[in-house]
Amino acid sequence: MTHTSGALQAYVQFLEQSRKPFTGLNVTDLLSAELGAILAGPCSSVTLERAIDSALAANVPVSHVESVLLHLAAYAGLAAAECGQAALESVVARNAHLPVQPRLVLNSIPSSRAGRIDFGFAAYRRFHPTRPEEQAPRFEPLSPDYYPGGMELMSHTFGDSNLPLRTREVASIACLAALGSCPDQLLFHLGIGMREGITQVQLAGVLLLVQVHAGVPRAHNAAVMAAQLLAMQTSSTAIPTGN
Repeated sequence: MTHTSGALQAYVQFLEQSRKPFTGLNVTDLLSAELGAILAGPCSSVTLERAIDSALAANVPVSHVESVLLHLAAYAGLAAAECGQAALESVVARNAHLPVQPRLVLNSIPSSRAGRIDFGFAAYRRFHPTRPEEQAPRFEPLSPDYYPGGMELMSHTFGDSNLPLRTREVASIACLAALGSCPDQLLFHLGIGMREGITQVQLAGVLLLVQVHAGVPRAHNAAVMAAQLLAMQTSSTAIPTGN
């Protein structure tokens, strides 16, 4: 892996020594948050490899890294996910001491387009049982095939049933916060993430990592939204799920 030199190295050390130990995240959450934040911006092979290297050193399976990358492909885009996969292959090739591990294989995705669309709708209902049907009419004036096409894409990003929904939400929140231009989607995923058990401390940890990887302004905007949702939760007000 290419090593950062000069003054920027101090920033890297700051991340390693100051941010990570206090995030309240386990190693898989940490990987999900870092990959989400890194892939949402101009991808850097250096930062990607650093995050993946750290995860593999902590015994996170290679297939788990691949599953998180596949999930994030729908949020950060295919090009970003391919950068992540290339970084993973570089780390694996460089670490000859790593035992040979099984790779992610998706056996559950239907072969027909109609089957994949149904699979995608079913997967998305894990977030919210009625959201897909509520969302679909918004896009019909553009094309009746547009939203089903998105559900077909979801059949792949949700193809690994072993990746917990909570882990997916850690990655999604980090990615959407780092993108900085998706407030409705971020609001939705913050609410689902809290429902799935992401704690206040862990949520703050995710957004601290977004600060480092995507910049303070984007992280602050997401943090304000998260704080408002937490305040509503404390006051027993129903948490909105976005548009």
